Amino acid sequence: MSESFEFIDRVSWVEKFFYYHLIKWTIIIVLTISIIGKISDPSDLFIILHTIGFHRNLQIIMVISLIIFELISVIYLLYKPQFGLILAVGLFCFFTLITSVLYAFGITQDCGCFGGLISSEIGISKILQNIGFTIALIISVVYKNKYMKASL
Repeated sequence: MSESFEFIDRVSWVEKFFYYHLIKWTIIIVLTISIIGKISDPSDLFIILHTIGFHRNLQIIMVISLIIFELISVIYLLYKPQFGLILAVGLFCFFTLITSVLYAFGITQDCGCFGGLISSEIGISKILQNIGFTIALIISVVYKNKYMKASL
């Protein structure tokens, strides 16, 4: 009888381990595509920032800062995953907030999230996508803290 419970515990840990790595690598891929897209063609992001009313110099600083923060998140996800997950949670909370506010003010054009690589219009689906990533990241942080050793 105890062997069956031991098997369930092992499967449970394996599932959690798989989920954690699936989310971690999905976020790394999404952020990497986002970085490459913003570097190759940041025009849509500049249009959004101009629509909001930011001055051109501030737009440049904001785009560069966002790219750097995304890059730092990817590097930490690769080398210090626990801190990288926390940075990614903050990043996706920020993305959710910004897309929600833009949508509330009626701005529904391409957000420039992925530059010219992938069209990504602001709307309910983009807000739900960001909320989904945020929830998945929070669950990954909890799983990492609760079920895995710090070395994983």
